Amino acid sequence: MFKLKMKFIVILLFQIVVCVWSSTNNTSDVTSEETIVEHNLDGIGLVTRITSHGFQYASQVGADTLYKKLAELTDIPDLSTQQNGINITLGNLSIIDFSRPIGNAELIPDHGIRWILLINEVTVYGFWKYATTGWFSLQDEGNFQVILTETTLNITAEITRSQKGGLAISVSNCESEINFEMNLGSWIYNIAAGLAKPFLGETLEDKLCEIASEVIRVDAMSGLDSLPVSVTVHNYYEMDYHIREQPYITSEHMELYHKGDIKWKGEAEELPFLSQTLPPLVDVDKMLYLQISDHLFNSYCRAAFTHDMLSFEVTDQEIPGHLLKTSCKEGEYCIGSIIPVVGLQFVNETVRLSMSNREAPHWVFDDIIQLTLKGSLSFDIFLRNNTIVNIFKLDMDLSSHMNAFIENNKVFSEIIDLNFTTSRIRGDIFRSNFNFTNLIKMVNTVVRSSIIPKINEQGKIGLPLILMEGASLQGTSLKVGKRCLVIGTDFHIDFL
Repeated sequence: MFKLKMKFIVILLFQIVVCVWSSTNNTSDVTSEETIVEHNLDGIGLVTRITSHGFQYASQVGADTLYKKLAELTDIPDLSTQQNGINITLGNLSIIDFSRPIGNAELIPDHGIRWILLINEVTVYGFWKYATTGWFSLQDEGNFQVILTETTLNITAEITRSQKGGLAISVSNCESEINFEMNLGSWIYNIAAGLAKPFLGETLEDKLCEIASEVIRVDAMSGLDSLPVSVTVHNYYEMDYHIREQPYITSEHMELYHKGDIKWKGEAEELPFLSQTLPPLVDVDKMLYLQISDHLFNSYCRAAFTHDMLSFEVTDQEIPGHLLKTSCKEGEYCIGSIIPVVGLQFVNETVRLSMSNREAPHWVFDDIIQLTLKGSLSFDIFLRNNTIVNIFKLDMDLSSHMNAFIENNKVFSEIIDLNFTTSRIRGDIFRSNFNFTNLIKMVNTVVRSSIIPKINEQGKIGLPLILMEGASLQGTSLKVGKRCLVIGTDFHIDFL
């Protein structure tokens, strides 16, 4: 039975983007021209790049979240002040109408992001009351409505590596600016309104900053805190993708450098090999890029190989004709006619093939995908008395050219071409004469009819690129580079 077949292991850290939507930038102006910086990425198996396009989209998702929070706002405190002998109270304040916020994001190199929000119109309703003090006493009360125009919030957030190897976001500054006029109808009312206006403005500015900062401090950080830095793969394996360095942030993108290797679940021993330095990413047109090192695939194959998870069997039903039969009619093609001594010693039996690996399969990404396997084919006969007779073993070296492609948010793989050579044959049966050329033809039929389809069947299952509901990928591309796969994609979040 095929214990575990070759699969493309692609885990997209998509949650990071969804939780980073709420942040933004803060310092001096930046230029769009950027020099490509090469980093020492030894030991880095996975790189995530979120571009300014991704942050721009995420900033609007955050703005939509703020829109929902403003709709639920009910706790604006009452305001009381005394100036120039006039006591002023503003109470029962509520936001009764507002336009949908427009979000914008600016990346701050080596720091984080500034989230800029524009609310074109906000309507505030409340109750006012004033009373003068001194020998001449006046007082009155009533309701008022204020319309704020072009309210702007600038929130600066720092993005760092958390202690557990994930992402952390903290608000370092929030500034807001609101524009409004209070007109209560008469000159005495407007004197009171003029005195109350600064306090109302400051209160509204503070409240808007509080709510917007909460989107980052609570919504985003709770999401980031819940993200694991490792994930179980196919029940037996664990992929470690904790962030090894502080995020690298430029004016055009943020890059995260992950460990990116796979081990047998529960094993703490480090791998005997590290990933090689990856070439720098250069693309910034998509929202998100994943650079996946061939190291990740090779670490997976090592774990599978060391725990004997890559063995499988080939039965007679999988091979056309009667190739694995020990007896066949004259003129037919079977192992009994290819190796006559087998047909004579074991009449009307069936040979069963067992495929195992002598070494861990090895992946190489170099503009194309190459997979090398060093395996052994064991030819055995299961006799009717429940004994097993080994006829011979054949060592094989297989080299395949693979193709990877993306459909419906999944990564699929298939073998385009496969070549093999036989390197060693063991068994007493070879003391007799037989047609070696026909044996190799039979092995070739086994490879084409059974081994390649078994690998391709697993590639057809596909691995999802999204680990969360309510999100979809758009315009996804995949290309093979030097020692890596590069997946570029835009995304859409539709759960708000």
